[in-house]
Amino acid sequence: MFTRKQTFELLQYATIFVGGYALLSYFEAFETIYDFSRTHESYELDELFLTIPLLLLCAAIFAWRRVRDLRRQQAELQASKHKLTTAYTHIEQLSRFREEFIFRACSEIKEPLAGASSILKILSLRANREDRMAMNEVDSTLENMHLLIDDIASFAATPDGLDRDQSHMTISEIFDSVRLLTNMHTDMKGVSCHFVAEEGLSDAFACESGVLRLALVTLVNNAIKHTDTGRITVYSSFRADKDGSLTFTVTDTGKGIEPERLNTIFEPYTASETLPQSLRDCFGIGLPMIYRLIKENGGTLSVSSTPGQGSEFVLTVPAMPV
Repeated sequence: MFTRKQTFELLQYATIFVGGYALLSYFEAFETIYDFSRTHESYELDELFLTIPLLLLCAAIFAWRRVRDLRRQQAELQASKHKLTTAYTHIEQLSRFREEFIFRACSEIKEPLAGASSILKILSLRANREDRMAMNEVDSTLENMHLLIDDIASFAATPDGLDRDQSHMTISEIFDSVRLLTNMHTDMKGVSCHFVAEEGLSDAFACESGVLRLALVTLVNNAIKHTDTGRITVYSSFRADKDGSLTFTVTDTGKGIEPERLNTIFEPYTASETLPQSLRDCFGIGLPMIYRLIKENGGTLSVSSTPGQGSEFVLTVPAMPV
């Protein structure tokens, strides 16, 4: 089956052949050449004309081979296209299976969390004041874990990540939530984590709090894993441009990241393969997942680092003060 381009090319060749033949016939080109060759026999034009059929034969063989090569290349392209389509379909299926597994796993985890929270509330009724305060803190941590699991489940359940519905939240609420979910890790590592808001920053904002909370918890946890001694700082600021954006800068004084690894740190799986075994858990899925989340929800995530001095992640999300 000829394509439109091939058909047009064949018409061009036919036009050249018919037009050229008509033009040569009109000027009696053959008789003119014959007379010229008879009057200039020293030029040996007869022998030269004998090469014309050979040249035409060579041209025909050349064209046939090129057509054969093109057909073979087209067949290879079709086979490659089929393989890519099959691989893409397989990847889509794996992605759906992964998201379904995450969603179901989150649902299974939420049940014991809810049960533990209920037991704590019952026990707190009979506990003394000091024990009740400790139980309330544990219960708050469970509630924040429940929110975090809801965020992950929402990400897995929807094709484009978390829902884009904006909700009102305060900087202090976000900071408290992240602090509760990371306190245990900072205590175990013996590092300090400070949450600082820009001076004069409005406390209440309308933004996608689920995305923000999930991203900040991941960034702070990664910073904790990188930092053996020193401190971690989470700094928030607001840029009042046309759309408005809220920026969180997570800085640590940890091991830092090699420059050649910064280019692949947000790519799934590739980052973890180039890191030492002790640091592989810090990357892999976590950072690529939140990078995708942030981009899909109109934000940005970047990183800068100096080996031996620490790293800085800058997270920006659309937000407006309320």
